[in-house]
Amino acid sequence: MSIAKLEIKRSFKSLLVWSFSISGMLVAFMLLFPQMKTQLESLTIFNSQLGKVFGMDKLSVSTSIGYFANMSMVITVAGAIFACLISISAVSNEEKNGTVEYLLSHPVSRKNILIQKFISIVFQITIFNLVCIVCSFLSFLLIGDSIDSHSLVTFFIGLNILHIELASICFFLSTIKVFGAGIGICVALIPYFLNSTMNLNKNWELLGVLTQYKIADFSDIFIHKGLDVKMVILSIIITLLFLWSSLLNYSKKDITV
Repeated sequence: MSIAKLEIKRSFKSLLVWSFSISGMLVAFMLLFPQMKTQLESLTIFNSQLGKVFGMDKLSVSTSIGYFANMSMVITVAGAIFACLISISAVSNEEKNGTVEYLLSHPVSRKNILIQKFISIVFQITIFNLVCIVCSFLSFLLIGDSIDSHSLVTFFIGLNILHIELASICFFLSTIKVFGAGIGICVALIPYFLNSTMNLNKNWELLGVLTQYKIADFSDIFIHKGLDVKMVILSIIITLLFLWSSLLNYSKKDITV
């Protein structure tokens, strides 16, 4: 059995728990919409400074699509945390748990080991986002409303690009030394808070380039009918750079077995 398959098998239960817990939470929020619609129409917080911080001023929250746009941040942030947690220990745990000797005793190169581990991470991220997107679609059916399927598919692509990028950063860190889950959570959340700061002041739009969270903003995707191509290209470049750095660092690393 390949390393990628072993990694997926080992993490499968955790993947299911994360996927269905977060998607279930989103469905629960969406099911509340019909009862909350009237009250939401009278709320002014979404047009206030606080509303702008979290991007709540772009679509009317009294509509199902606007409500979903705000609730979808649950998928974006939780998915980012999930991606970072499974990546931050992907390589370093082999040394920590003493399994690196067994792994390196097989006729596979370090480069091959890393690539297969990263493939398993990409697979887990894709399944997580796919489950969440399917449940999002079902939630609209349950409340008797419809959603633009093109925007939902584009949102899925944006989520994957963002989460894989953040995972590549943590994957690189994992090739350096053993880091705790806290570092992974920080990698996921710090860019999110920087993105929120950017929403508050448009003069700080450079932060959007640094954080990349804008690429998975459902409101922007729905309004502009697609992803920002420049952001997509930049995100892919960053991902490839960190993956290349991981391969370079691990191939030269003095591993204690």
